[in-house]
Formats: sequence, C-alpha cells, structure tokens
Amino acid sequence: MAAVLERRGRADYRGARDEALRALAQLDAEPGGDAAELFELLIELGRLHQDLGDLDEAVSVFTRAASSADADVLRSRALARLASAYGNQARSDEAESTAKAALALTAEQSLEAADALVELAGAQFARSAYEPAQENVLRALPWAEDASPGLERERVRGGARAALGNLHRVRGRYREAESLFRENLALAENAFGPNSVEAANALNDLGILFKYAGRFDDAEPLYRRALDINVEAVGEVHYNAASLYHNLGGLEHARGNYEQAEPHARRSVEIRREAVGADHPVTAADEAALASILYALRKDEEAEVLLRKAISTYERTYGGEHYELAVHLNNLAAILQRRHADDEAEELYRRALAMKEKLIGADNPVLANTLNNLAVICRRQGRFDEAERLYGRALHVLQANVEPGHPTLATTRRNYAALLRALGREEEASEIDPTSAAR
Repeated sequence: MAAVLERRGRADYRGARDEALRALAQLDAEPGGDAAELFELLIELGRLHQDLGDLDEAVSVFTRAASSADADVLRSRALARLASAYGNQARSDEAESTAKAALALTAEQSLEAADALVELAGAQFARSAYEPAQENVLRALPWAEDASPGLERERVRGGARAALGNLHRVRGRYREAESLFRENLALAENAFGPNSVEAANALNDLGILFKYAGRFDDAEPLYRRALDINVEAVGEVHYNAASLYHNLGGLEHARGNYEQAEPHARRSVEIRREAVGADHPVTAADEAALASILYALRKDEEAEVLLRKAISTYERTYGGEHYELAVHLNNLAAILQRRHADDEAEELYRRALAMKEKLIGADNPVLANTLNNLAVICRRQGRFDEAERLYGRALHVLQANVEPGHPTLATTRRNYAALLRALGREEEASEIDPTSAAR
C-alpha cells in the first residue's frame, strides 16, 4: 500500500494501479492473509480504476470489497464507492439504491454516513432531484468537517462542497457557488496535489460556473489547465477529458466563436463514444452540445438528427423530466423556429420552460434563453403584450445574476428594445438598450 499511495501522491495513476494489482496478486496467493489489508487495497484499486476511467473494473473491485467486508462500517465504505462508480456510468437508479444501502449501515454523524449522503446526493442531482440532493449534502457537510483528519475526510469534504456548489450553480446562486468552488480547489491542491484528478475536477467545476456567469476569460484557463492535468495523469480517452472538450466547445459557443467550438465538441463526442458507447446518456449530452454549435453554423440537418437522438435517450433513461432534457427540447425548438414551424417550436419551448421552472426555479437566469425565444415567436405572431412580458421577465432574471457583458443579456435587451420601437415607444426602448438608439 505504501508504494501504491506514493505513486498516487505523484499523480502516477497508472503506476499506482500496477502496484495495486501486484499487491493484490500477492495477497490472493497467500491463504489466510490480512483481511483488513486486503479490504483497503481493494478500495484503493477500485479508486484507481475509477480515476483511470476503467469503470467496469472499478465496479467489479468495489463489489468484491463490499462482499469481503467483515463489518458494517467497511461494507458501507465499499458501497459508497460502488455508488460513485455507478454514478460515473450514469446508472443513477443503481447509484441511488446503493448509496441508500451504504447509509443504512452507518452510524449517525459519522464520516461514513457523510460519504454515503454525498453519493446519494450525486445520484439525485444526476436526475435533477435538486431538493433532496441539497438536504442530503447539508446533512453530510458538518459530519465531514467534524471527522478525524486524513485523506478520506478530505475526499468526503471535497465531494460535499462540490455537490453543494453545483446545486447553487444550477439554481443561479453564482456567488455562493464560487465561494465553495474556490475553497474546494484550494483543498484539492493541498490534500491531493496540484496535478491530481481531484484538482482537475475542482478546476472544471469553477470553470463551468464562470461560463454560466458570462466570465468567459476566467473560465478558459481553468478548463485548459484541467485538461492538461487529465491528459497527463489518466490519458485523453477518458470521461473527464471528454467533459473538458465539451466544456471548451461550450465556452467558444457562448463567445460566438462557432468554428473554433466545433472541433472541441466533435472531439468530445469521439472520446465519449469510445469510452462509454454510442447509446450512453452522457454521449447524448455531448452530441446535443455539438448540435447547438452546428445550429449556430447553420448545419441544421445534422443538428436535428443529433438532438432528436439525445432527446430519445434522455426520455428513455430519465423519463419525461430532467434539466438536460429541457435544454435539448429548447434547442430542437430553435431549429424548428428557424424553419418558421412556430407552432411545434412553441410547444417545445413551453414544455422546456415548465420543466426548467419546476427543476431550477422561476428566477433562474438559465430560463432567459427560452423566455427570449418564446417572445420572438409571440412577436412574429402579433402577440405583442405576451412578447413584452416574456422579454421583461428574461431581463429581470439576467440582470440580477450575470455579468453586464453576458451575450444572452445583450440579445434580450436588443430584442426587447426592437419590440418597443416597433410599438412606437422609443424612450422606453432607449432605456432598455441605450447602445442601439434608433437610426
């Protein structure tokens, strides 16, 4: 174990896994070996498989650890790790049930209970069950903070803070999320090293937040540093590298640099298909992101095929209600809107809006894109009062949460002002968008 942990500490994940496999072979060859040593080795080997993206092997090793555990507290630890691996595979139902089984074996307020709660929250977050996820994270966090010092405590603390930060992000609470993500990055670098997978994950979380808040120049170096760490530590054909290419593509998309975005998004899809398969829901998310970029490049036919496939995958995997499903419905509606198929587009926009309002709240800035698109349809159909209400609401949720230069805010102001000018309300239009005075 000492050799395994030493290599992990240097971010030599492949070397650490090889050491762990050699040690396991030795223990398996010795009848009556140390059961406690075997258990700890299995947990570490499973983590290394997981870190390296070998998720089937991780599931197998964690399952063996759970079966071999001779105490409830150990079995709980193994089941929490198994739930984490299921989560990486997007097997949310199994992740949730396994985390609940881990929680049932723990003592209240223990580190093991906190670990199980964090994994349970992760499974709930994946299916957009944000309220119970937050309740579980808020229970877990003080128990992790009060635990005895050590790497296991740092892992659970980091997981809890990341989960709570992501819950704040999806609800538009960007300042609260930033504070947690910055703390988490410092924790990861101090406990696991600046070139660790944990540090890369923390960088990615902070980068995603900055992208949502419109702080694109802050997001890009975080994504690129995280990608460099991942490629060096665990290789490029890896689910984390696919996520980072996805995020780099999304960042260029948000900046309006569509031609630069496309190769990032295509690389994400290529890696994901190789790593987890073509029909995986995470692959569908990457394909949908590529579709958004293709739409911006007016490659509508390929974009529509990818989006309809993604929607089908999400409905099959998560049912009729999921945040990413709402995003994909919105984007398919945009393609239909460009064809002037307004009735079908409006139906999809309204379905997406209702889903988002239920899952992330009625004042979330993420709603603005759908509100703006609905307003465009209403204006085109002469429903000016409804269009004005939608533009006004989009402006309200954006102004309270995003940077002044955010592109969706600029688009909303421009469209709202254009409507007001069309209605002969020049003074109000100039107040909404002073940069586009009538010519």
